Amino acid sequence: MKKILLNTIAIFVVLTFYLQATTTFANAGLCTDEIIHKQLSAPVEKTLGNTRVTYAADSNFKALVTSSKRPLMVLIYNNDQDFSKGLAAVATCVLAEFPQFKFVAYDIRELSPKELDRAAFFTQGLVQTVPSLFIYRFVDNELELVGTIKEGYRETELVKKQIVRLSQFIWDKVLR
Repeated sequence: MKKILLNTIAIFVVLTFYLQATTTFANAGLCTDEIIHKQLSAPVEKTLGNTRVTYAADSNFKALVTSSKRPLMVLIYNNDQDFSKGLAAVATCVLAEFPQFKFVAYDIRELSPKELDRAAFFTQGLVQTVPSLFIYRFVDNELELVGTIKEGYRETELVKKQIVRLSQFIWDKVLR
């Protein structure tokens, strides 16, 4: 009887954690199906408008990223690209849950090939696809890259799944 009770409690704890992770974003009011659907058709800047975003330019990108003294997310996007809109929706929802993050966004649509090379250099040569989202943790007075998403999304369900995955990743790899 004790074993059945312990198993039931364990299952309850796992389900409670899962439900908390999937509903926290909806509770923030930023990640309902309706809002995500609107974000997928809106310009990236409109989606990011209600966040604590710092927009980077080629001239200040390196300084913004390397000066962070807290966990950091960097979104590299093209405002005219549908996939960028989906990744911006993911970042917006996750940022609502993790206020300790600094958030930098960099629109590369206006860059010449030479400037694009500099942008790639500033992000340690990791910008191979647009959009991309880089996740850094701040450890021992240094930023450490711990994760990258190198794809965007155009469907509400994929955005919602990625929000849950990224949130769990941040709990496991950045804030532990």
